[in-house]
Amino acid sequence: MNDFHELRTGSRRLHKYFEKLRPSLQPEVAEAMDAAIREHAVDAHSAYIVSASRDRNSLTLWRNYGKHSISYSVGLDPGVPLIPLQASSAEEHPAPPRGWGPDYEYASGHRFVVSNPDHPVADCLLDKEGQWLSVAYRGDEVRKIIESSYEDFLELSAEPKDGRRSLYFSWLSRLLLVKAKGFRDEREMRITYSLVAPDWKFLFYRSTPWGITPYIKLTAAPEAHDLSLAFGGSGDDFAQAAAKLPIKHIRMGPTPYRKAAKKALRQLLERHGYSDVEISASNIPYR
Repeated sequence: MNDFHELRTGSRRLHKYFEKLRPSLQPEVAEAMDAAIREHAVDAHSAYIVSASRDRNSLTLWRNYGKHSISYSVGLDPGVPLIPLQASSAEEHPAPPRGWGPDYEYASGHRFVVSNPDHPVADCLLDKEGQWLSVAYRGDEVRKIIESSYEDFLELSAEPKDGRRSLYFSWLSRLLLVKAKGFRDEREMRITYSLVAPDWKFLFYRSTPWGITPYIKLTAAPEAHDLSLAFGGSGDDFAQAAAKLPIKHIRMGPTPYRKAAKKALRQLLERHGYSDVEISASNIPYR
């Protein structure tokens, strides 16, 4: 994520909502809520998103993201799941830092692994429509997410304090779908991976205006892949090799060089096995 501050919009809204209701809560409940939010809130530094738009010919997006060159809008098949591509095929950290390694418990003379930092996990936010979820801009949409997240945290804060560690709840990552209403013209859809670990196995790096920026690569999942069954590192929730992306069409942005741009794009697609991809050009007049 280039600018992880963007992913904190939902968390800030939740904290504001919580502070508004704090006077109505018993002190012990408010304290438990604070603890639940600290433990279960999604870390924006560990979240990764793919952003798209429902509008394939948006002047706002052409201007914001393609104003310095010929730009392209890539249309993907939403029915094909996208899963993380491993950066390393190793099964253990190649240069583990101090303290790295599994945690164990002992019972009846046997040793059991409680947690293993080398175990791969890729947690994707899903709903009944699949991976691609609509970003919430409007007041009623945002309010629904904030209020439901508050109720979730309130329920977590009421858990018995018997020393058991609470499970990670992926549905709390819906806070990552909240965005300031000033961006509503983008009509954004997102694939959100709220947790991809370990870093050494999945992260790639690039240079950006924010400095060295970690990111993950996604590729098409195998046929009949079921993301809902892949939670917790089952071995099916990430790819060992890149597959063909589910590209259905590409639209070129406004340009006076439409003919030359289309020819070069077609050559590139055919070179990489995408000869069946439809190409179209924006009808917005070039300025």
